[in-house]
Amino acid sequence: ANDSKGENPTCNLLELGAGQAGLAGLAMAAASLSLESRTDNGKNECTEKTTQMKQLHVVLTDGHPKCVDNNASCAKLMPKSERAKIQIDAQLLLWDSSSNGAEACCRINKIIRD
Repeated sequence: ANDSKGENPTCNLLELGAGQAGLAGLAMAAASLSLESRTDNGKNECTEKTTQMKQLHVVLTDGHPKCVDNNASCAKLMPKSERAKIQIDAQLLLWDSSSNGAEACCRINKIIRD
């Protein structure tokens, strides 16, 4: 998805069934931070080309409320960066065919689009 100006695209990452740690989603966020730390003033060390860090929106989902709470805590432990714009959310997502399951999927879709 892109922002309204279309200048700096956002990468959206949805981890389904993140479990207690949200390891895959948080690893992607950490890799993004690692990439940001290997650049100097926006220039890539290897290519010397100016790079703009894309915004990253990670949504960690699980069907167990304690997992969601734990993922939110893990997300808060991620280091912050001035240049890398990373947003990490933890959301409850139940996999069922009831209207509650459909509503949860719609809610996650809205989070990813926004």
